[in-house]
Amino acid sequence: ERSRLKSLGVLIKPPSTGLLFRTEAEKIKEELLIEDLEQLTQQWENILKISEASNPPNLIKRDDDFSLKILRHYIKESKNQYNPSHGEIHIIGSGPGDISFLTNNARKALSRCTVWIGYKMYLDLIKPLKRNDQVLIEIGR
Repeated sequence: ERSRLKSLGVLIKPPSTGLLFRTEAEKIKEELLIEDLEQLTQQWENILKISEASNPPNLIKRDDDFSLKILRHYIKESKNQYNPSHGEIHIIGSGPGDISFLTNNARKALSRCTVWIGYKMYLDLIKPLKRNDQVLIEIGR
């Protein structure tokens, strides 16, 4: 597997760059690795354009979506437990501190989710609705 990744790296590495495959890349289809590299290269080119046109200090790039950042971290830490190929993201407001204020749509969305991400105090509020097969990821307080 290391030989396959090394050979692929030689073929797809852009000039004047380095390329490092992490162990998560093992057994991933080449097309997906190439697509990921193309997206990262485009992102880097955009960062360079912005940095050339701005005066420091300046924020040039921020993770686009906080929930995706959390999911990436969770999947990285426990990839054997949860590795979705597709899914949905629902953002639910848990109301003013009482589970009885949750709408039916919010309850339905919670029942469809496999992972709940939120602040501990809000997750504690809606925990009575959680099934055993659903995963909680607590962030903050």
